[in-house]
Amino acid sequence: MSTSRTREKADKATFTQAEVTAGDTAARAGRKNLIINGGMQVAQRGTTAVYSGNTSRGFVCDRWFAEGYPLNMTVTQSTLTYNGIDYKSSSLSSITGSWKLFHAIENGRVNNHNKTLTFSFVASGSGSIQPISWGGAQRTFGSSITLTGTPTHYEITHTLESAATGDHLYIGFSGSGGSMNVTNVQLELGSVATDFEHRSYGE
Repeated sequence: MSTSRTREKADKATFTQAEVTAGDTAARAGRKNLIINGGMQVAQRGTTAVYSGNTSRGFVCDRWFAEGYPLNMTVTQSTLTYNGIDYKSSSLSSITGSWKLFHAIENGRVNNHNKTLTFSFVASGSGSIQPISWGGAQRTFGSSITLTGTPTHYEITHTLESAATGDHLYIGFSGSGGSMNVTNVQLELGSVATDFEHRSYGE
């Protein structure tokens, strides 16, 4: 079969950097998110839990847990509307004292390698939050974020320290008082935040 002149011309095309970058972004799509249930779709334990003076972890959405000192808050699988679309979300309210909301990444997939990661999410609420990681010691990354009642998309690029050890890397948020409603949480390799990877409930 002969090759058409149009195809030959396309094969010899010189790609711009923008085209190369776009192709690289497309190639990275699919199972890029290291976070499981970042869309807060699954809540097998129930949709609401109230903790008062609890010194243990609190759960609602699968793969996520809250900690407080002590734990005083209401944790709910809720809804957050962003750009006109309703998303399932994890909501923390009626908080007193300091708190953390964590997700565990298992099997050391990003530990001990000084990897550059991009953390992105949509959140609203009151007060301020600090993105954090925990792998033997707590590490903060990026600046603290002052939440508002308007759902906002945030992106933070961070190089994981070599001091992160163990079989799990915990990543999430810390704060004091206030409230937070969060969804579309994504952690991916590289320095660019791509669109949130939506997965079906079954996945």
